[in-house]
Amino acid sequence: MLALPCTISCFFLDQAGREFTPALRGAGAKAPSERFAPIADSSTGRWDNRPYFVDAHTKPQKVVVSPPYLSVTGSSLCVTLTIATQRNGKTIVAGADLDWRRLVEHAPTLL
Repeated sequence: MLALPCTISCFFLDQAGREFTPALRGAGAKAPSERFAPIADSSTGRWDNRPYFVDAHTKPQKVVVSPPYLSVTGSSLCVTLTIATQRNGKTIVAGADLDWRRLVEHAPTLL
């Protein structure tokens, strides 16, 4: 997943919607912009109110795809894939942020 040209990052959230391990940078990640420096570190954020987190919990073991939205850390449209699963007896949400334009551009080569 990380090697796909459209993958911005992969992340892992605990039951409270907080990252429990650092996000992994994908091949489609862009250099951080100075404009977004104050919010560049996603490890301190709470993602439990985001629709992709809530939807993953309502559909465990199924991949949830968000509609395209403007990412808070960049100027491109983003799609988030998430899945709620069990790890060490606790529910976690694994996810991937994809650059929508690059996903559409590379879709024929991904299949």
